[in-house]
Amino acid sequence: MVIMADSPAARLLRPFLWLHRRLLPNAAWAGWTPYLWLIYLGFFFVQWPGMPPWDTTKWVFSTLAALTFLVLYFRSYNCSQRELPRILAGISVLGYVFISYTGTGHTFIVYACALTAHYGNLRKSLTATAIILACFMVESISLYYTPFTPFAHSIWFWLPTLVISGVVGAANAWFADDEAKRRVIVQSQEEIRRLAATAERERIARDLHDLLGHTLTL
Repeated sequence: MVIMADSPAARLLRPFLWLHRRLLPNAAWAGWTPYLWLIYLGFFFVQWPGMPPWDTTKWVFSTLAALTFLVLYFRSYNCSQRELPRILAGISVLGYVFISYTGTGHTFIVYACALTAHYGNLRKSLTATAIILACFMVESISLYYTPFTPFAHSIWFWLPTLVISGVVGAANAWFADDEAKRRVIVQSQEEIRRLAATAERERIARDLHDLLGHTLTL
């Protein structure tokens, strides 16, 4: 369906498209998928069973953490390879802090593992995922044996996050690595076609030159 530029629908979508271009200026390849992934962010505000209800302070800090995450999240789609480790570290630290503070920081751990795919390299992505999950397990074990965190005295406090993060991180890394290799192949094929076209033009030019020289000689 084609939307006319001056139609009411186009005017309604214009602010969203403006915001989309600001949030993902260099990630046209991602389409609208990054926004769909944000549905999972809602779990950050689901209180862990066994914990006391959140007070105003926890709601304020959780909201600030979510806003900080959004900044890092969208930045990860436009950052350089040198900046990506700092972004992943920032999201992971948010997760580690709120795992012990509200018991809901697992959400950020899953996101951090998923975003390691932005390395575009399978080995680097899997290494980053392993480091993030290793730190997560160290914290989970510490909380498990801490009497002040009874909400963490359960295997279900860490097992789902470990499995989901590992699977999502590995799957995204594999797909990103496969996509990077596919782009290299496509670029190679385009280069081959360009060289073939250049060679054909040079052959035609030589033929014309030889034909003209033969004609002038006659």
